[in-house]
Amino acid sequence: MKRFLTGLCIGVALVVVFLLRQLTPYIFDVFMGVITVIGAMEVGKLLLKANKDCSIFAITLFPAIIYLWLLIGIVTKQTLITLLLGCMIALIVSTIIGFVVYMCRKVNTEAKMQLASYTGSKARFSLNSALNTAFGFIIPTFLLLLSLIFNHISAFSAELTNIALFDAGKFDLGLIILIAWFGTTMASDTFAYYIGCLIRGKKLCPNVSPNKTISGSIGGFIGSILFVVLAYVILQANYELADIFNQIGINYFTVVVFGFVASLATQLGDLFESLLKRKADAKDSGKLLPGHGGIMDRCDGLCFNALWVLIFFIIVL
Repeated sequence: MKRFLTGLCIGVALVVVFLLRQLTPYIFDVFMGVITVIGAMEVGKLLLKANKDCSIFAITLFPAIIYLWLLIGIVTKQTLITLLLGCMIALIVSTIIGFVVYMCRKVNTEAKMQLASYTGSKARFSLNSALNTAFGFIIPTFLLLLSLIFNHISAFSAELTNIALFDAGKFDLGLIILIAWFGTTMASDTFAYYIGCLIRGKKLCPNVSPNKTISGSIGGFIGSILFVVLAYVILQANYELADIFNQIGINYFTVVVFGFVASLATQLGDLFESLLKRKADAKDSGKLLPGHGGIMDRCDGLCFNALWVLIFFIIVL
């Protein structure tokens, strides 16, 4: 019951945010920015529990920096390639800075090495710590903050030429992409959970996540595909939008493929975080959401699915 009520509250919160987004898209940006910062903090704590030395401060600060970079880039009309390259450069530079800091803070680093019973060199320990911190940067920062690109997708019309079709028809392409992203992820998670509980059967990856079943995985694929097909049917009711879909090559086949891969990405994200939690000997990433765990327990699939959604829509646009 606690899980259901929390899930209902999450759903209501999302609906409210999407409605407020119609007033200004930056409301959605703030919402995703807060989620990302909290999620990054949870990942940092899991890494420490897994005996992977890292800087929680840097992991929490990094998404805020990238968040500001993306917002400034979108407002100043930078290209999509520029924004993504800036994020990659920031990752590389931050990792190098982290390594230098660990090397320079000799006393602190040696104390951590002694605490961890590390017998290697200080340089090797510093490099491992910097790479662990960089890992915390990537999950969930880069993938989850792609939501800002989705939200402001119309700003990249010079690169994604087919966007002009939606602008001419006065359709909110950003909203369509966000619904496809959130919808397939949530449908996959929901169907996987309830069908898995109902049918049970053989475990999917017992060494990683003992509660996940093959029946639940199949249910996830069914849920994601059903959602995206239903959404496509509803959108197709608008003849102008249906014509745009035909022009950019979106049909029932591509919709089913999109839903299938979206569920696959979602489930891989879920398994990936389960592996991280197992290494950290933790049941959940946090305790913010009663019955669900932490932010990352609900956003793990979103992180992986974000990359697939970006690839898909760049291809068709």
